[in-house]
Amino acid sequence: MTALLWAVYNGHEACVRVLIAAKADVAFADSYGNTALHHAAIKGHASICRVLIDEGASLTAKNSDYRTPMECAEIWGGNKCVAILEAPTAAATAAAELKVKKGGHTHTHTR
Repeated sequence: MTALLWAVYNGHEACVRVLIAAKADVAFADSYGNTALHHAAIKGHASICRVLIDEGASLTAKNSDYRTPMECAEIWGGNKCVAILEAPTAAATAAAELKVKKGGHTHTHTR
């Protein structure tokens, strides 16, 4: 596990920012195909999802289970991550997060 993946997995946003500033590869995937964005989505670290998306992390990368970060968020990460992954621009994310806070749902995916 790289330093970036470790920081993301453990929810250390400040470390994530430092590592990205030091040119950590946000596209790197672990042996299961999970990128930093997958890990953030799985662990429910919404603010780190936002940082990674702003730094160009792929929303469409698939892990070894053929799941995208969005699918991982839907299963394990919760509504805040789903909102951010559905609305990858900052303005759209703010609106989606407000909707979640008011008890609404931002996705129509079913499983």
